[in-house]
Amino acid sequence: MKTLNRSLSMLLLIVAAFVCQSFTLEPTFDFNYENDAKAEKYASREFNGNGNTQINVSNSHGNIKVVPWTENKVKIDVFVKYEQSVSNKKDYAQKSFSINMSQKDNIVSVSTNHRTRRIKHTINYVIYTPSTASITANNSYGDIALGNLNGHISINLEYGDLFAEKLGYGSGQKANKIKIAYGDAVIKEAAWLNASVEYGSFAMQSAYALGITGSYSDFKIDNLRFANVALAYSDIKIGTINSIKGKISNGDFKTDRIKDNMVLSLNYTDIIVYSIDKNFTSLDLNTSYSNGKLTFDNDASFNINASAQYSSFKLYNMSGGAQTFEKSFSKSVGTSPSKKVRISSQYGDWTLRKN
Repeated sequence: MKTLNRSLSMLLLIVAAFVCQSFTLEPTFDFNYENDAKAEKYASREFNGNGNTQINVSNSHGNIKVVPWTENKVKIDVFVKYEQSVSNKKDYAQKSFSINMSQKDNIVSVSTNHRTRRIKHTINYVIYTPSTASITANNSYGDIALGNLNGHISINLEYGDLFAEKLGYGSGQKANKIKIAYGDAVIKEAAWLNASVEYGSFAMQSAYALGITGSYSDFKIDNLRFANVALAYSDIKIGTINSIKGKISNGDFKTDRIKDNMVLSLNYTDIIVYSIDKNFTSLDLNTSYSNGKLTFDNDASFNINASAQYSSFKLYNMSGGAQTFEKSFSKSVGTSPSKKVRISSQYGDWTLRKN
C-alpha cells in the first residue's frame, strides 16, 4: 500500500530505463496476501458462480487480489493485517470495521465498512473466480492484483498500485476500463482497454487497442496496434505501434516505429519517431510550440505538405539532398509517391530524414 508522497522509483527500476526499447514487467508490490505470516484469516465464503457471474468489490485501506480458477463458484478469503499491536483483536474488529458479503442472482458483492478513523489494520481480499466472470473493483489506499482474466474488468483505484497479468476481454463496442489516481499501473497484456491515469505512471507490454487519458503521468508501452490518446503534462513512449491518434499537450511523445498512420494534435509537445515504415498510410500533425524529428525508411515514397508559421523544416537524405525551409512548402519524395505527410506547425523546428 502506498501513500501520496511515495516514490515512483521502484517502477522506474523495474521497467528498463532505455528509451523505447523492449522490456519486461513485474509487479511493484507483494500480493501474496494469503501467505502473509503477519495477517490473519478473518472470514471465508463461497458463492455459486459461473463464467457470467458479476463480482463487485468495494474496499479501502487494504488490497484486492483476483485469482482465476476452474471451479464453477466464487470463493472470497478475507485477511486482516494489524499495523500496530492490538490487545483484543476481536473487540477491536467489532468496533473498527465490518465485512459485508452477499449474493443476489448472479451478482456477488463484497464491501468494507470502516467504523473508526483510527485505522490500525489492512483488509485484504483474495477472490477466486472463473476467468470469464466480470469484475468491478473500487479501492483506495491499497493495491489491486489481477490474474489472467477474460471477463469485463472495471477498476477505480486511488492511492494504490495495479498489476495485471492479462486482460483478454474487449471489442470495439465495449472495452475494459481502468481509472487510477496517485498510483502506478503495470499490465503485461490487454486486448481492448481504456485507461485513465492521474498523477501516476502506466507501463504495458502489449495491447490490441488502447484508449489513454491522463495528466501529470508517464506512459510506456512496448507493442501496440491502435491507440487513441488525450494527455496533458505527461510523457508517452511506445515501442512499435500501427496507428495512433489524439491530442497531447505539455509533454513528450517518442516511438520506435510507426507502421500505418499517425494523426495528432500537439501543443507544447516534442515528438520523435525513430522509424516510419515504408508502407505507412498517412501522417497528419497539427502542432503549436512543438518540435519534431521524423525518420522514414530509406525506400519510403510520399508527398509532404508543410504549413509553417514561425517554424523551420530541415530535410536530409531526401530528393534534392539537404534542404531547409522556413515557410510553407510541398515536396514529393521517392518513386511514384502516394502516401501523404501533412504537418502544420506554429513556432516549431522540424527535422525529416530517411535512415
